[in-house]
Amino acid sequence: MRLTDTFFVFSYGAIGDFLMLLFFLEHVHVGKPRHTIVVLTTRNVTLLREMAAEYPYIHVAPFEISSLATLMSHSFFQKNIFVIPPTFYPVPRFLKIAAGLFCFPRGETAGFLWRRNDVSYNVAVPFDPRRLFYENLQQLLHALNCPEGSSPKPKLPFDESAPASFLGRPYIAVAPFAANQSRSLPPQRWALLLSR
Repeated sequence: MRLTDTFFVFSYGAIGDFLMLLFFLEHVHVGKPRHTIVVLTTRNVTLLREMAAEYPYIHVAPFEISSLATLMSHSFFQKNIFVIPPTFYPVPRFLKIAAGLFCFPRGETAGFLWRRNDVSYNVAVPFDPRRLFYENLQQLLHALNCPEGSSPKPKLPFDESAPASFLGRPYIAVAPFAANQSRSLPPQRWALLLSR
């Protein structure tokens, strides 16, 4: 199948980050419905595919040489967009090179600036470590001219291994702590969430 106008997003395969990416990609789908959305991940491919099963417009592929060569051959010369999400570490050079190859010669690379003189991306927004992961992604939505309008509510597969008392009833599972402080909700946000 030939891909046209693909929206590539890189992921390190972290589960929490991917859940927040789903919200971001819903808005991308609303704003750019003709783009195929492909998440390229370095790990957890099977798990992320299961998590994205309810989103037929989101495809998960391994970030491996064999799959990259195939994807590039199908998407070469298309008007692609390659997004590198925010990270607390400088983005590896090989990843920026891969993004450029996926977008050659008509596409755009998009990401977050660590330094003012970083000219690695066609579309860039400053990375703010005080913002939550998704809030940084929202800034990129605006820069990519994706309207942050209404989109379907997230639909994740129901966990059949949940306790019997929960089956058939809506419930929320919360992981209260993230890998670092800026990815965790501040106490005021928890208070607001619990009050609803």
